[in-house]
This record gives sequence, structure tokens and C-alpha cells, in this order.
Amino acid sequence: MIDRALVFLRDELKSHLSGRLTAGAAESLVLTSVLDSDGRLAIPSDSIGMTVVHLEEERILRDQGPMYRRDESGSLRKENPEVRLMLDLLFCANYRSYSEAWRSLSLVLSFFQSRNVFEPSTYPALDAGIEKLVVEHRSLSFEEQNHLWSVLGANLLPFALYRTGVVPVREEQVLGLVRPVETIVVDAGDMGSTS
Repeated sequence: MIDRALVFLRDELKSHLSGRLTAGAAESLVLTSVLDSDGRLAIPSDSIGMTVVHLEEERILRDQGPMYRRDESGSLRKENPEVRLMLDLLFCANYRSYSEAWRSLSLVLSFFQSRNVFEPSTYPALDAGIEKLVVEHRSLSFEEQNHLWSVLGANLLPFALYRTGVVPVREEQVLGLVRPVETIVVDAGDMGSTS
């Protein structure tokens, strides 16, 4: 599900950029890591890289116990609850021209300012398994920026950081089948008597 959310956001952003950048420039938005396996910058020159830098589980709204779902035969299936993740997305502009990097990154910022909530009802390309995808800008202090780029092992590039939530992850593995309650018998024989 994470991959589908990322591809959806990339494609929507590419569509937004296509009318605002020079011909072919919108194709320069790539879903990639910041560095390749050899430690070199993986974001192609004159492009924006989109990278997941952090995953966090949304625990506040998480169901603690197992869920029960009725299958086609009428039996109840016992399943673990889905995990709902928030993703931190880093958009880095790797351009030869510093001003062009900020121009392109400004278009990313304006895109998410103008539309930060995505639902399948208004965005049919969004996977129906994702109820709502909310994208919010995250500001980092100088210390946090320093830590982020040190961990990434790269030189500072013009960037913007966004948090997306909530991406559900669910494996439909059945933990057991449970027979539903079909009748309830109440013995009311001694309920009205007094001693």
C-alpha cells in the first residue's frame, strides 16, 4: 500500500508540474533514495527527488484487539487490525542552477498548499484501500536539519519535508474462524420470584 500511495502522489505532482515547467521538466520528478548503494547522489541532475525518510505508526487511533469480518460463507474471520503509517517525504531539488532548484521546489510547495487532502472520491487514481491521504508540511530546526542530512550522508540540497498520513497496511491473514452467535436463550424462570 505504501508503494501505491507514493506512486499516486508522484503522478499527481508530475501532472501539476507539467504545465508549469519547461517541456520534459515534469518528468524529472523521481521516486528515489537520496544516495545510491555506492554513496553517490541518486537524484539525477536537474530533477526533484522524492524520498521516504521516516515511517511512524499512528498508535492513537489503532485498534488493540483482533478484528472480526464476515466472509462469503457467513463465518466470522478473526484478523489482526491494520497498521496505519505516517510517512515523512523528503523532496530534494538537485539542479545546477540554485535559483532553478528553488523555483521547482516552490512548485512542489504550492501544489501541496493548494491540495493537501486526497480521497478516492475526488481522486479516482488513489487506491480505494486508502480512505484519506493528508499531506502536511513539516518544519525542521537547524539542529534537526543537520541531523537529517548527516544521517542521509549527503550535502544539503534545497528541500521540503512533508508528513503524509495515514497509509493503511493490512495482510488479510486469517487467525481463525469463529462461528457467529445465531440464537440467544434466556432462562427467565427465577427472575420474578421473591423469597
